[in-house]
Amino acid sequence: MASAPPDPAIAAWDDGGNNGLDAILARAFGILGGYLELNTIFEAIRLNLFEEIGAYDLPMRTVIYKVRETITSEGMQRQTLEALFVKLPGNSELRTWTGQHVPDLLPLVPQATFETVRPAYEADRMQRRVQSIERNFEKFGTALTLDAADKQVARDIIQRLQELDGFKGAHDALHQLQMTALAELQRVAAGTTPPAIRAMSILLQLENLRTAGDAIRARMSFAGISPAAAQARNVLIDQIEKIISLIGRLDRENPKSAETAASVLRSLLRQQMAQFDSLLVTTSEQIPFGAFASAIARLPQPATIPVNKDLKEDPVLIANIQSGFQDVANRLVMRQSVHRYWQQIDATIFNVEELLAGSGREIEIEFHWQNIQSLIGDIARFPVEPDVTSVLSQSGIDVAAQIDPAQVRDESFRLAFSMFTSFARVRFQRADTALLEDCGLLRQLNDPLKALLS
Repeated sequence: MASAPPDPAIAAWDDGGNNGLDAILARAFGILGGYLELNTIFEAIRLNLFEEIGAYDLPMRTVIYKVRETITSEGMQRQTLEALFVKLPGNSELRTWTGQHVPDLLPLVPQATFETVRPAYEADRMQRRVQSIERNFEKFGTALTLDAADKQVARDIIQRLQELDGFKGAHDALHQLQMTALAELQRVAAGTTPPAIRAMSILLQLENLRTAGDAIRARMSFAGISPAAAQARNVLIDQIEKIISLIGRLDRENPKSAETAASVLRSLLRQQMAQFDSLLVTTSEQIPFGAFASAIARLPQPATIPVNKDLKEDPVLIANIQSGFQDVANRLVMRQSVHRYWQQIDATIFNVEELLAGSGREIEIEFHWQNIQSLIGDIARFPVEPDVTSVLSQSGIDVAAQIDPAQVRDESFRLAFSMFTSFARVRFQRADTALLEDCGLLRQLNDPLKALLS
């Protein structure tokens, strides 16, 4: 009688230290309330994290390692993986790992469910990761002492976070103008709009422009702002003021005036949103979170911090601060890389659109499509975009297939590529929003870092 095949869940769980599972789980639960959340999951399979391994004062990385040993000794590998996968339905890293090692678990969280819950899950985890760092700093108080070099690293982070917040504020203000002022100017440019309504609307958009300029000036006027950031701010405010002056001289009742105003505002937004988008990515890349994580790791655990055994709070540990900063750094790198790939895809799509609209040769279109495919493959390697190929293929174009040069002039291809373009730009916007949201959360680290230096 043939024996049953080995359960892949057992081998995958037992090798978690090598195949990435330990790191994924340490990141998933290295957040505010993560110890208790992890314990709740294990209580559902009749194990108590604190009683079994004494996790009162252990770093999360050590907790995960000991949890894995305990589960192995109990022979509950599959039950544990099922519980974790179901309880973390929006965790893209765990989903990718599960698909590679225990794919029969994937139906427990359908793809549609994963897509629905992932944005809220990721936002919650990032928020709680930042809150965990804040709380640990607060609990340590004056017990942590940095040397001069590490204090400078902390100052660099504060400086970059302030500028990051300023760039995000400018980007948000420009996006608001795009959604309100530009949309309204385009609407009232129609000849059917009564002249008095058009004139009143244009006056209102002038106020929106002034409000945006004031908001940008306020958000990007802080002590120690770098010359480059100040220059970017001044150029943007100057351009807004020039547009205000230009629109103010127009005959506001004339439909052509609204059309002209919309045109110049559109040009400003196209240029400056791309500029501040780039500044956001570049500045986030310059934040030395990794270096600061290493600095924190060198500090001894203060003996004055008591071990928490009432299960009401996470332990206060140097190691968890270090892990938190390292996790933030790793997440930012992923967000930045994905964002840059989407920027390249968007630029390449624009080239294809121009070739399709003109008389570009089929071989050029084929070349650009191959570049797009390569960039999509690069994005798909990141756990923040694990499903990008299947989502884009919903447009009607198989992103894994080669283009038939003989068909690129067919109307069917034009329509399919137009739909693909819409899907791709929605995903680009999603990546842009995700990076902006992360940058917004990171500003919360400014106060505890300043307190550390005081």
